[in-house]
Amino acid sequence: DDYGDGGGGGDDGLQHVSALNRRTQELMSVYVTLEDYYMHESVRKAVAMDELVHDDDGTCVSSMVDYVFVVLQKCSQRALETCNIDCVCALVNILTSCVAGDLLATLNAALADATAMRLGRSAAEKRAELIVALNNLDVCSANVAKTRADLDRRCADVFGGAHLAKARGVLNGLGDARADAVVS
Repeated sequence: DDYGDGGGGGDDGLQHVSALNRRTQELMSVYVTLEDYYMHESVRKAVAMDELVHDDDGTCVSSMVDYVFVVLQKCSQRALETCNIDCVCALVNILTSCVAGDLLATLNAALADATAMRLGRSAAEKRAELIVALNNLDVCSANVAKTRADLDRRCADVFGGAHLAKARGVLNGLGDARADAVVS
């Protein structure tokens, strides 16, 4: 048997532990599926509700970037609270997919649109669109770095040894997403 009970079900308690492990894995699988849906839908909704905002320093950015990272940070916190390394790694991979796929695709499309030659736009409108697109990529890159550092620190608080090394290996993918935001 894959769960170590040997199929015997003797009085040593292994059958009970194996059943508990199976149920825990099933529960984590459902949890990861729900978080996956929630993260991707939250990115989609943030894009749909996007509006221009001015940072404290007067920089003009889209509201979606900060909103997306607030949601992703909450999701990662919930994953860490499970204290299950496989669950944390799965959620970090989903988080990376949301950033590298959904969010960066939207930001890159906005950048491409801002640099496209279209009739009917004034030079000031083109410049404003380009500034917002570049600021969004900059804020996204900074948020990825902050999120990665925060997750690394919190993983170190929860895990040790091989589990911490596994978490850090998955976090490297999030660092690659940051590089994608900078290169874009």
